[in-house]
Amino acid sequence: DTVLAGIVSGLEANESAAGKVWIFPNPAKAAFKLMGRAGEEYNCVISNLEGKEILQISVKGMETVYLPQLPEGMYLLNIQSAGSSYSEKLIIR
Repeated sequence: DTVLAGIVSGLEANESAAGKVWIFPNPAKAAFKLMGRAGEEYNCVISNLEGKEILQISVKGMETVYLPQLPEGMYLLNIQSAGSSYSEKLIIR
């Protein structure tokens, strides 16, 4: 199984993203939401572009992820679930 991520802008949902992991808003300020399959657990790691781990969390289904005063910039969000993994760019403004 592969966990695929898509970005949702505002309240619009991309029909082709059904059944995938959604990350919104992106760019984010103080928080973003990760929405996946109901009841499925996702292990997420936010790293800077140099590979240094900044935050590690576990998300189940849909949750809001609060960011610990990260400076503005681009980060990598690595998502793992049931043997699958996916990486997405996360922009902090």
